[in-house]
Amino acid sequence: MLNGEQSNTEPEGPAAGRENALQYADSEAEAAAGTMRSRCTVAFSLLLLAGSAACAVINTVVSGKLTWAPFPIVSMAFAWLVFFPVLKAGKKGLFGALLALSVFILPFLYVLSRLLKSNGNILAAGAPTAALSVVFLWSVFALFKRLKTRKRLAAAASLLLAVPTCLLINLVLSKLFFLPVIDVWDMLAIFLLLISAAALFIADLAAKKKHIVSEKKPEHSGSRGHA
Repeated sequence: MLNGEQSNTEPEGPAAGRENALQYADSEAEAAAGTMRSRCTVAFSLLLLAGSAACAVINTVVSGKLTWAPFPIVSMAFAWLVFFPVLKAGKKGLFGALLALSVFILPFLYVLSRLLKSNGNILAAGAPTAALSVVFLWSVFALFKRLKTRKRLAAAASLLLAVPTCLLINLVLSKLFFLPVIDVWDMLAIFLLLISAAALFIADLAAKKKHIVSEKKPEHSGSRGHA
């Protein structure tokens, strides 16, 4: 009216208003979650820093030098490197956490072996075990990334993948420490993994069947109404 001409823009209807309200609510929720993650990251960092300082001070006061303090300090530094991406970015930080674990696990084991003066025993046992564990975790990450809409199926496949991973780790440790590759507890653990995987597979099939049935219902009701 003020411009003396007709506007070509149509007024927003209820649907557009609801969409804007939902977008605003999502942005506010994301901002609040980001603030909470930042606070948790700062608190976690300060807690580990305070713990490291306390270990160093107590060890120095009691023993006159650093004897046992380097072990928790190195462990807390490793924990900070691995968990920092998840605390900072939430689920989006899982890739960074796995990457940090993959990069720093061997240096961490090397430092521990030097501190303990274990003549390479920690690296000999820890390196292959850590490598197998990292490969397993990356495989689980890829499964859940691939099967976003079928998390039950991803969990079932992950449990099945855990069985050969455990057997390979047992095989490595048995050669180093002359232990049996599999015992009663291992058999029980494998049995529970297989049962859990089967239950998740059945639950996934049931959910998929229910989804297919729910998608077909509107088509049948529409055809009856047209008739």
